[in-house]
Amino acid sequence: MVEWRLHPSAGTLQAVLDLPARWPRNQDASLAAATALASEGRFSDALGQLGEPKAWTRLPANGRLLVARSLQSLGRPAEALSVVDDLPNLTAGGAILRAQVIAAVRGTESANAAFRAVAAGSDATPDVYLSWSAISSSEGDRLSVLNAGSQRFPSNVPILTALASAEWAQRHRAAATAATKQTSRLQTSKILKHFSSAATLSCPAIGRHSCETNPLYPVSAITFARKR
Repeated sequence: MVEWRLHPSAGTLQAVLDLPARWPRNQDASLAAATALASEGRFSDALGQLGEPKAWTRLPANGRLLVARSLQSLGRPAEALSVVDDLPNLTAGGAILRAQVIAAVRGTESANAAFRAVAAGSDATPDVYLSWSAISSSEGDRLSVLNAGSQRFPSNVPILTALASAEWAQRHRAAATAATKQTSRLQTSKILKHFSSAATLSCPAIGRHSCETNPLYPVSAITFARKR
């Protein structure tokens, strides 16, 4: 499994898929093969590795989440929800998945409550707000979610990009422009850091402040920033 993750190829994939045959009735072997199959988009085959549907709720949490993701991808959200609805102590990623299938099965209002609970957790990530905004029933709700996300993650480019779009959809031109400018500043800063790191690494004996003659010195990045 580790070899396949580090060096994905047809050969390493097949080695993972052969595990259940080598280790019959070994749950870890079946889970490894199912994970590999799902990563290849073979969701029906992945489910086939995990036993009968009536046994899915007896799988460990990672197996139940894998089942739910596969069912969701196959357009079977009600079944997906039945597998993960009662799972406790989910990580943000698992909780996002559950909230998404709640939206498909029970509607946006129930999903909003689920996402609100995930967002309140200390392990919430930008993906919580991006996924939440995607199921919003109106542009106003989407904007509220993205505003909350930008306050919690003010330097996250995907959230700011989505926020600019939502502000523009609401005809809030000043706010949309402000979000766009902040996104540009963050992207420019990232470019400058990249070039500065490359220049410093390329002439460590000379020092970063004496690298102007080095071809990797971030002149082009600085010029780009000034033009903006």
